[in-house]
Amino acid sequence: MIHPVPKPQRQHKKRLIISAAQQSRLYARAGGLCEHCHREPDWRGLEIHHLTLKGMGGTKEEYTDDELMMVCGRCSSSYHGIFET
Repeated sequence: MIHPVPKPQRQHKKRLIISAAQQSRLYARAGGLCEHCHREPDWRGLEIHHLTLKGMGGTKEEYTDDELMMVCGRCSSSYHGIFET
């Protein structure tokens, strides 16, 4: 009898949770432009990106405004190793 191999358990990433007030401050600071490439965002809009990952010494509890930035979808993809053609 062949026993099925159990699937490895996926670790769920904890989402970055910030307040609406902090989101507003970050968007106002960015002025509607990507803070990395300084261009208007594409159809994906702007997303909040952390500068220092928690696993690399980032804040463990909450992120301050200085530890976050607003980036366009293209820059976010390149930060995460997804390169577009």
